[in-house]
Amino acid sequence: PDFAEAYNNRGSEFYTYGSLEDSIADFNRALEINPDYIDAYINRASSRASLGDYDGAYDDLNHAISLNPENADPYMNRGTLKLEQGDTVGALDDLNQALELDPEYALAYMNRGNIRVTEGDFQQAIEDYDRAIALDADLLNAYYNRAIAKQNSEDFEGAIADYNHVLSVDPSIADAYWGRAYNYEELSRFDEALADYQTYVTLVGEANAPAWMLERIT
Repeated sequence: PDFAEAYNNRGSEFYTYGSLEDSIADFNRALEINPDYIDAYINRASSRASLGDYDGAYDDLNHAISLNPENADPYMNRGTLKLEQGDTVGALDDLNQALELDPEYALAYMNRGNIRVTEGDFQQAIEDYDRAIALDADLLNAYYNRAIAKQNSEDFEGAIADYNHVLSVDPSIADAYWGRAYNYEELSRFDEALADYQTYVTLVGEANAPAWMLERIT
C-alpha cells in the first residue's frame, strides 16, 4: 500500500476540519516516506500558511516547483499566498505561469481576477471571472467576485444577476444581500434593497450590523 498517499489524504482531512497541527504531522510522515511527493509539499504549505508560518509555506511551494517546474499547482498556490500578503506583482507572475502551464485552470483565472480588482482593472477582472466560470460553473466565489467587479463597473443589473446566482446556491451568505442591496439602490429599487438589508441584519445580528443600516430598516 502507498502509505505516503494515505498520510497525505488524512492530512488533507485534518486540514479541512481545522486540525492544522495534525495535518502537518501527517504531511511530514508522507514526506518522510516519499521526499519527492509534490502534493504533500503543496498541502503542507497550506497548513503552514494557515498557522502564519509563511516562510515555511513558501519553502514548501518553492521546493514543489523545483521538483517539477511544469506543475501548475504550486505556482497557483504561491500566487494566491502572495496575493493574500499584498504582493500583487509577484502574485500575477505566478498566476500567469500557472495559466501558461494549464490554460484551463479555473481557480487561477479567478485569483487573477481578484488581482485585477485590487488594481482597479474591473473589465479585465470580469473577463478572468468569465473564463473561470466557463471552466467551472460551480466556482461560487467567481460569481460573487464578478458581481463586485460589475458593481464597480456600474453594471448594476449584471451584478444583481451574479448575486442572485450566489444566493440561489447558498442563501446564508450575508454579504451577498448587502452587495445586492447596494445595486438595487443604484437602480432606485428601494423596496428590494430594504428587504435585502433586513435579511442581512437577520443573518449577522443587530450587534454586527452598521448603525446606518439599522436606521434604514426601522
